[in-house]
Amino acid sequence: MNAPNSIQPDTLKLAYSVGDAGALLGVSKATVYRLMNTRKLAARKVAGRTVVTRTDLEGFLADLPPHHGKG
Repeated sequence: MNAPNSIQPDTLKLAYSVGDAGALLGVSKATVYRLMNTRKLAARKVAGRTVVTRTDLEGFLADLPPHHGKG
C-alpha cells in the first residue's frame, strides 16, 4: 500500500499539487512556493487550487544550468 501523497513513477498527471510538485523535484512545498513567487516556476489555479503542470516542471528542469561540481 502506498503512503498518502506518494507519487508513483509510472503515473503521468497533467498537473500536480504544490506538495506533489515538490516531491517530484525533491524539495519542500515552501521551496516550490518560493520558485513560483520569483517566477522561476509557473503555476495555475484550477477550481481554487494551485497546481503546477507537468510541462512547466519539465521546462523548469530543462532551463536549469548543468551542475559540474561538488555540492
